[in-house]
Amino acid sequence: MDWKNINVETPKDGERVLVWDERFGEVRILTYNDYYKCWDGEDGDDCECALDDSRILFWMPLPSRPY
Repeated sequence: MDWKNINVETPKDGERVLVWDERFGEVRILTYNDYYKCWDGEDGDDCECALDDSRILFWMPLPSRPY
């Protein structure tokens, strides 16, 4: 899978995805919130950061489970 740029393509609203977090230098699972234009926590609640924060620019779909 390839990383996607949030400025070019966005996930589906409510989709949990892998993101690259520039602030912490790590990959995290966050939920895309199209209505509020932000990233919510892994459980889809509580805003982690706004899309225009430029802290998270790259995302990719979660890999499918092997079973």
